[in-house]
Amino acid sequence: MIDKSLILKEIAQLRDIVNLGVCVGIYQTCNGKQFKHMPASDFINFLNLKLDKAKVHPLPRQKQRICYMLFAVSHTIALSDSPRHWIESMLELCDISMEYYDKHHKDFLSVGVSEKNKEYKEIIDESIKRSY
Repeated sequence: MIDKSLILKEIAQLRDIVNLGVCVGIYQTCNGKQFKHMPASDFINFLNLKLDKAKVHPLPRQKQRICYMLFAVSHTIALSDSPRHWIESMLELCDISMEYYDKHHKDFLSVGVSEKNKEYKEIIDESIKRSY
């Protein structure tokens, strides 16, 4: 059986998976907040599966927000069948289980979401919308 996540990582070596504009918008929103500060070039490589796991440092208590960010960004990936495999690879880099992701990635869409999380969702969505 073919491991589609490995194929996606091979594709990432040849071309970007996530649009540069999306990467920059997400970098401006998440760097230093959901992830320990890293240079923009590293963050762009991270979103495109080109960065070593040792350089990715999610901050404590940010898994839920990272899950929503991955969910939102995955909708910008044009390769068919690839968004789910991209999410799996990103979760591995962030040390987040697929079970946790499946349980929490849509928390920000619920009616009872906190104001801070509602603001975060709006910022993520707007940064993606601006990039197109």
